Amino acid sequence: MSYMGQVITNQIPQSYLKNFNVKFCLITQLNDVLNCLGIVINRDEDGYRINLVISLSVCDMNSDEKLNDRAEVTIFK
Repeated sequence: MSYMGQVITNQIPQSYLKNFNVKFCLITQLNDVLNCLGIVINRDEDGYRINLVISLSVCDMNSDEKLNDRAEVTIFK
């Protein structure tokens, strides 16, 4: 979960993060190699901000999903 949060906050300031939900799917074993994937599934724009909904997942080297979640972000123009 901290890896997922770090991936998000490395890309955008934490103050832009409105919502962050995580669902644990499988136990992560020692020496697992993890990959994080984020896909923008919704983009809404008004006069002064952009609202994004991002689907996030963490998978191991065997493509087994360890975490999945959803983040809502507001970016001010």
